[in-house]
Amino acid sequence: MHGLTEQGCSNDEIVDVFRFLDLVMTLPADLEGAFQEYLAELQEEQKMAFLSSYERKAMSKGRREGRVEASQSAVMGALQARFERTPAALQARIRQLDDPSRLMGLLQIAVTANSLEEFEKQLPGVAQAA
Repeated sequence: MHGLTEQGCSNDEIVDVFRFLDLVMTLPADLEGAFQEYLAELQEEQKMAFLSSYERKAMSKGRREGRVEASQSAVMGALQARFERTPAALQARIRQLDDPSRLMGLLQIAVTANSLEEFEKQLPGVAQAA
C-alpha cells in the first residue's frame, strides 16, 4: 500500500489493486482476519475508504433516495393517522416531492393541520392529480 501511494497511484487505482487481489487470491482464514485488520488500519491511517468514486456516488444517491422515501412515508402516515384516510391523488402529489427538508416541513404541517384541505394548500408547485 505504502509503495503504491509513494509511486503516485490514486485512491481509485489502489482500490482496484486490492479488488483484483481479493478476486484472484484466497487467503486462509487466519490470514484473512489479519489482512482485514491491516486494511482497516490503512484506511484509518490514510483516511481513505476502499470504495471507488462510482460506489461512493451510488451510496450517496441511495442514502438520499432512502431519506426521501422515508420522509414521504412519514408525511402520508401522519395524514393517515390524523384523518384516517389519504386520497390516492394526494399520495401521488406527495410522491412527486423529492426534497427531504421540504417533506419534513410538510410532516410538521401534517400533524398540525385541521383538515386535509388545509394540508393540501401547503403543496405549492406540485401538480394536482385529476
